[in-house]
Amino acid sequence: MNNRSEKSTGNAHVFDAKQQKMLQQVSEDFPSKLNHFRKAYEGSLRSAIIAKCLECVWGSTAAIRECTATGCPLYAQRPYQIARSSNSEKANALSAEAEVSNEQNFMD
Repeated sequence: MNNRSEKSTGNAHVFDAKQQKMLQQVSEDFPSKLNHFRKAYEGSLRSAIIAKCLECVWGSTAAIRECTATGCPLYAQRPYQIARSSNSEKANALSAEAEVSNEQNFMD
């Protein structure tokens, strides 16, 4: 039984001073997102992307969704995006509306 407790404590991640400082800031400013930062520091790639985007816009999921920084290497992988299929559907609907509007203007 002693080996089990050593194994369970041996798996616990130890955060360095910078990580602890960031975790403290996140827990004060947007505590609901704290788990993403913890998981990122423990090695989760998806949580690392989420945490970096949250850090960039300091916790605003709406700002991540509306991000226009296409030069960012994480831009295509950023969280909280509207589903890609719905984006293409919206683009198709807008272009169809534009065509109808152009046809009506031409007829007038």
